[in-house]
Amino acid sequence: MKQFNLEVQSGERLCITGRNGAGKSTLLKIMAGLIDARNFLFYEGRPVVDMSAYKNKIAYIPVAPSLYELLTGIDNLLFIMNLFKVDNHQSYLNKVNELCHQFGLTDFLNKRVLDYSTGMKQKLFFIAMMARETEVCLLDEPFSSFDSDSQKLAMNLLSEYTCGNKAVIFVSHVDSIINTLANRTLALKTSNGGS
Repeated sequence: MKQFNLEVQSGERLCITGRNGAGKSTLLKIMAGLIDARNFLFYEGRPVVDMSAYKNKIAYIPVAPSLYELLTGIDNLLFIMNLFKVDNHQSYLNKVNELCHQFGLTDFLNKRVLDYSTGMKQKLFFIAMMARETEVCLLDEPFSSFDSDSQKLAMNLLSEYTCGNKAVIFVSHVDSIINTLANRTLALKTSNGGS
């Protein structure tokens, strides 16, 4: 991507579209701080200098989230809480309990993630990230393994999230998700016509 500039405002739900190889996932990883681009990454109008502090404001949900499969669901949630140094443990756990109830995961929290379906793993990671109360949520092909009710619930939660002066940036090829969730779209194009 040459001479690329993207500015996202609070309240936006931006969907990034484009063919395979256009750089959608790479762009999300840059915004998540997973690919070092500090000289080109700005937050609230200022260059990102403290990457650790920046990452605490960002939730990144990849298409295949990393979880410790030999641990239980609740152990994974607690690990993520400590990994991101969440200050208010009680607020995080209250949000986790609320979201687990909404997504039907409460009865599975004491089971090992190894025994979860793909959809349950995606839900658990989504819950962990949403409970952190970040300012920006980045999602790569979200809800690909969610059932239709869980997709609707997740999109409603993300819409509510942006009502609080926060932003959502996501990659999707699914028209129903784009049409329901996005209030702005950006199409990335490849110079070689990648497919």
